[in-house]
Amino acid sequence: MRYILAILIGLVSVSAQAKNAHYCVSEAIYFEARGESQVGMVAVGQVIINRVRSSYYPDNPCDVVYQRLQFSYYWDGKPERITDKNAWRISQSIARLVLKGSLMDITDNATHYHASYVKPRWLVWVKHLGSIGTHRFYKLKE
Repeated sequence: MRYILAILIGLVSVSAQAKNAHYCVSEAIYFEARGESQVGMVAVGQVIINRVRSSYYPDNPCDVVYQRLQFSYYWDGKPERITDKNAWRISQSIARLVLKGSLMDITDNATHYHASYVKPRWLVWVKHLGSIGTHRFYKLKE
């Protein structure tokens, strides 16, 4: 009986973790890229996954998204309110596909991006890979 209970607890925690990862990635896509095309939204989601795969960042999507000072929507001091239901549904669908690994990485393994109208200080450490919509994508220099 204990063994069955341990398995059930394990399944619940894996399921909750997967749900949280889905929410974190959906939220980041929504707040960082809801004004972009779906391709631009995929690219933002892919950056999160590329960071999870990198040894330089946390190994789960929520820790990547909420890492100190990494994603501006989370650290700008403004409350996060989901008001565009259609963009939220699209963000959720894209997050699901990105998390499953169902989409080709269109960012060339980018781990960084920024809106074209800002110039972050970290540009000295990265190599520009290209632009999608209003975002510019980068990876760390070797």
